[in-house]
Amino acid sequence: MRLLIRPRNIQEAERFQEILRKKVRISPLKTPKLIAGVDAAYTDDKVIGAACLYAFPDLTLIQEASAVAVITFPYVSGFLSFREGPAIVKAVQRLRRKPDLIFVDGQGIAHPKGIGIASHIGVLLGTSTVGCAKSLLLGEYRKPGSRKGDWSPLLLD
Repeated sequence: MRLLIRPRNIQEAERFQEILRKKVRISPLKTPKLIAGVDAAYTDDKVIGAACLYAFPDLTLIQEASAVAVITFPYVSGFLSFREGPAIVKAVQRLRRKPDLIFVDGQGIAHPKGIGIASHIGVLLGTSTVGCAKSLLLGEYRKPGSRKGDWSPLLLD
């Protein structure tokens, strides 16, 4: 599978999402040795993907990498992976070592199509990912407690 998927329109992007969604695997996570965090930023016509690789559990920074790509897809809610994904994937590929787990600023399976940017990147790179989104695209939840390990379920209709 080629890593950089560049749809020409929303209909093509939806078809790519359906193909990738079928490749998502949810499985127990083994304790990782290397974790990465990824995000993207923008200029007027470019997206900058950044990846930071850390040793786990001490969180010692091992490497930082970045990549710049021309924006080829408009901002459309639910399709962020096609706008930011190419630069983020390139940034991760520039890391000298492959992470065991990647934290992505965006949705994973808690996405209307079940394939947000975190899951999308995980499928393309063959790496476990966790979506750490700032906004909710679907479902309801109660705010978790403030202690380490507190959590609450995401309830879907």
